[in-house]
Amino acid sequence: MSFFGSFQATRFNSLPFVMDMGRMISHWPMPYTKARIQLVNESERAVTLSIAVVQKALNPETAVRLMRFHSKETAGNFLNKSPERFQDKGDRWPDFPVLICQNTPGRFCGMHLMVENRWSEPATKPQSWWYGHGDRKTLDWWWGEGDEKFFVDGEKMPSTFGTGTEDYIGYAWAAEPPFSKFESAFANQTELPLDGNGNTSVSRYQIADNIPFQDCFEAYLEKYKPDHWDGNVCHYRVVPYWYQRAGTDDRY
Repeated sequence: MSFFGSFQATRFNSLPFVMDMGRMISHWPMPYTKARIQLVNESERAVTLSIAVVQKALNPETAVRLMRFHSKETAGNFLNKSPERFQDKGDRWPDFPVLICQNTPGRFCGMHLMVENRWSEPATKPQSWWYGHGDRKTLDWWWGEGDEKFFVDGEKMPSTFGTGTEDYIGYAWAAEPPFSKFESAFANQTELPLDGNGNTSVSRYQIADNIPFQDCFEAYLEKYKPDHWDGNVCHYRVVPYWYQRAGTDDRY
């Protein structure tokens, strides 16, 4: 379900995805010369569903030249491959790896970010909504401050260096009331508890502003808190979307 832009079934519309009353629709173009659809039921109960695939025939010579659509959920898989890079004083701390492609041309088209953000309620009662204001807050923590960083073709300094994850999604000051869900063509927030304490699900689709690369690409989000800290939780899972030349190794 994370592929479609939400932790759980909900209702929203965007350009690449629609979720509505049990339907999950993807509009991503997916050129192929051969394909296999594989579904895995990870629950202990039987599930009944139906699938409809809309396809249009392409000239075989054209289909071979077109890039292939890719998407894969990760909870920071690259952290295990080179952990020293992501530790304190490493060259990528405090970054969370979204996508690393090597030896391949392609285009990066955005992501769905799922955040399990939980904390213990402070013993002190706040003077106002959402744990108070300014220096009188009883809790002052927000996962969305980390910047996005996109390195294209071996850049030492990322050509995209944002000002905060919530700015990348397009809804700055999201830590303030009313914590609304929203939907749009290129970005949405499909899940968020009223006080922000729980699961948050946000997506940003880089379709009009997709990022082309010729040889390699690295995408990161700064993440200042570990998965578990002082009895609290800040856990990321992310689904990147990208196109890549057919037959190349994505090194994912």
